Parts: sequence; C-alpha cells; structure tokens
Amino acid sequence: MATNSKSGGKFFEPLAIRVAAGSTIASAAEEIGCSASHGYTISCSSEFRKKVSEFRAAMTDRAVGELSAGASEAVAVLRELLKLPNEPPVRLQAATKLLALLGPVSEANEIRQRMNKLEQNRLPEMRLR
Repeated sequence: MATNSKSGGKFFEPLAIRVAAGSTIASAAEEIGCSASHGYTISCSSEFRKKVSEFRAAMTDRAVGELSAGASEAVAVLRELLKLPNEPPVRLQAATKLLALLGPVSEANEIRQRMNKLEQNRLPEMRLR
C-alpha cells in the first residue's frame, strides 16, 4: 500500500483513500498533514483518479457483500412476520414489502446472468485477436 507516486509521494494513497471515502481534497489533505495546494496538485493526475476509482470499487464491493449477508436475514424476518400470531396489518405490510422487493431483485439477477453469458461468449472471440 506504500505507493509513492511521482506527483504525490507519501501523500498519494492516504489522500486517495480519503477522497474515495467521500472527503474533499482540502479536508483529506488536512487530515494527512498535507497542504491543500499539494493535495490539489496530486488530485489532478490521471493516476490519482484511477486510484480513487479502484478504492471506491473495493469499498463498494465490501458494502455489497455486507448488504447481501443482511438481505438474507431481512427476508427471513419478513417471512416470519407473514405468520400468525402477527396481526393482519403486520402480515400485509410484510407481504407488500416482499412482493415489492421481488421484482427489482429478480430483474437485477437476470441482468447479471445475461451479462455473464455475454462476457463468456465474448472471451473466446477476444482470445482470437
């Protein structure tokens, strides 16, 4: 993790991590003991923007993993709420939530499967080039 970019030195990765997490350049620079002007200079490079994108992608992947783990538990809770002895309004609300989630989740899954299939079909074609 100790990348010393030509333009950013020791501040490059710490600045990129903070910016990827949502900090402004100025506040991230201040947090790491870097001047705001140097922070802005570092942030102008395409290498910096690429690193920020990589960090954001990794953060997003971790968040999606956490959400996926929690989603299974949330569905189990909603399914329990569908059962007696819960009152009819509680059961109706749980059923409504489950049905509302079913469409978007199914659609996203179908799109992901289609994309995977397209990518698999495209790989042999790309190897021939």
